[in-house]
Amino acid sequence: MHGKGKHSSASWQIAKRILLSVTAIILVMSVSGCYLFPEEAVVLEPPLRTPPQVTYDYMEVKKTTIENKITGSGTFESVNRQEYFFKLDGKRLKAMYVKAGDDIQAGDLIAELDSDDLLKRIKQKESDIRKAEIAYNQLVTTSRLDIQRAKLELDELRKEYERLKAIPDATPKAQLEEIEKQIRLQEISYQKLLETNSTGENGKLGSQIQLAQISLEEEKAALADLKKELEDYRLYSTITGKVYYADSSLKPGDFIKAYTTIATVHDPTQLRLTYSGDKAFQFRLGSEVTVTVNKKDYKGYVVMTPTSMPEDVNPELKGKVVIDLPEMPSDAKIGTPATITLVMDRRENVIAIPKHLVKSVDGRSIVYVLKDNIRAERVVQLGLTTETQVEIVSGLEEGDLVIVK
Repeated sequence: MHGKGKHSSASWQIAKRILLSVTAIILVMSVSGCYLFPEEAVVLEPPLRTPPQVTYDYMEVKKTTIENKITGSGTFESVNRQEYFFKLDGKRLKAMYVKAGDDIQAGDLIAELDSDDLLKRIKQKESDIRKAEIAYNQLVTTSRLDIQRAKLELDELRKEYERLKAIPDATPKAQLEEIEKQIRLQEISYQKLLETNSTGENGKLGSQIQLAQISLEEEKAALADLKKELEDYRLYSTITGKVYYADSSLKPGDFIKAYTTIATVHDPTQLRLTYSGDKAFQFRLGSEVTVTVNKKDYKGYVVMTPTSMPEDVNPELKGKVVIDLPEMPSDAKIGTPATITLVMDRRENVIAIPKHLVKSVDGRSIVYVLKDNIRAERVVQLGLTTETQVEIVSGLEEGDLVIVK
């Protein structure tokens, strides 16, 4: 009994110490709890920001002059220019006598084809003509002598007949009849000579002489044809000027293609200004234009347009605008460029702004303006429009500020 009580007292003591330890721990934790858990973050109000100020680029509306104009690049070219080419095909080149930049006179030889065979034929024909001329002259001379001799014999017979007839008693009738017969035969012979060999003294040519003359003329005509053919083997300049182009690739012996230009000659003393841009059909005959050459302006007039050209115009001018300058620039040469300006329409003292500042909104033309530093929409009515500007008929006034950006 005593032993059991002693054991219970010891157990109680142990339990009491454990209870005190737990109590102490709980007390400590309750006192220092805020130090054992993380501190809660303080929520701050967001800072107030001032919105950025909107700024605009703008332009002040002013009255100005607006032009609807065409501007293009033209070139001075020779009024008198010729292209040269051979009409014969498959012939070999003998020589090229000019090069680009050469001065040339009318009649100068430009190029020549190999014509040795043709020259031989010409030489032979000239020889044939000389022979025909000799034969003709001999025939004429012989015929003239034969006719003269026959006429002389006829005259002698007639004289003899008249002499004998004057003394009938002394001349037998048979003798007179014989002389009459000889006269008739001689007249026939003489007449035949006149018909065949007359050289034209009586206004007629005998048939034999005519045939000889025809033969000679045919030979001469054949020679003329050969010489004309020879002209096709040679190219001569028809104008005085400068060789603008010469085919430098051609060499002696090269085959030549017919109608292929091998040289061009221009007369640099006669120039005209031409324009062939995509706006050529907008030019009108008689319109005044401004021509600018080396920063200097000249007055010009449209003298030919693609729609006013005659049917037989030089093919080189088709599709071009030709401009005449009363005062030709002293430094203008073949190939000199020029700026051509044609004013189609012009408005002075009007309000005009850059075309891109006008916006289309629901079928209306809108411009944005700055009014009391506030962007405002303004409906405008448009007038003359060019590639870069537009006339404002209403909706803007001078001094308004149009927003550019």
